Amino acid sequence: MIRIVIYEDTSGLRNALAGLIGGSKDFLLVGSFENCIHCESEIAVLKPDVVLMDIGLPEVNGIEGLKMIKRINRKTDVIMFTVFEDDERIFESLENGATGYLLKSTSPQKILDAIKDITNGGAPISPIVAKKLLEKLPKSGTKPTSNTQLSERETEVLFLLSKGYSQKMVAASLDLSINTVKTLVKRCYQKLNVNSITAAMAKTFFKNDD
Repeated sequence: MIRIVIYEDTSGLRNALAGLIGGSKDFLLVGSFENCIHCESEIAVLKPDVVLMDIGLPEVNGIEGLKMIKRINRKTDVIMFTVFEDDERIFESLENGATGYLLKSTSPQKILDAIKDITNGGAPISPIVAKKLLEKLPKSGTKPTSNTQLSERETEVLFLLSKGYSQKMVAASLDLSINTVKTLVKRCYQKLNVNSITAAMAKTFFKNDD
């Protein structure tokens, strides 16, 4: 079963999410908290596969909580679950390792689908957020930006994945084997020190001056 932890300060929404996740046979809710002040110790003990993280938390915001979680276990997938859809918070979340970004207007079924998707290697993003990301992408993805060490082919693969292509579609589009695509993706992650398409995309296409 997929182990889930929730960080949400609004008790009604937190309880609703807990009921939604707890009522699914595929998920196990192992923790539900109103703030992420102690998230490092909580994540270390509870060992979730996926964290649903509100951004607007009291005292320690969700982006700081995300950073804390990634220090404990980089493999823990964190979905930012928030009302914020401004560019700054979106890109800061992705740059710091968020694997998904869902708005709180997302339907209950799509929340469950997103959690399943993320454990299968996906990167769930609300349509409004995805539109913002696509608007920021360069017209040509054939050259890496100056702050990456990616090859032309690696950047090309990453660019197609960021536009929603599956790995099989990328392989067909570039006339590569699926194993080659998987190897290129793995190299991208290693070079960029990330573990998700969204984080790799943020580091490659959205950071122009470090």
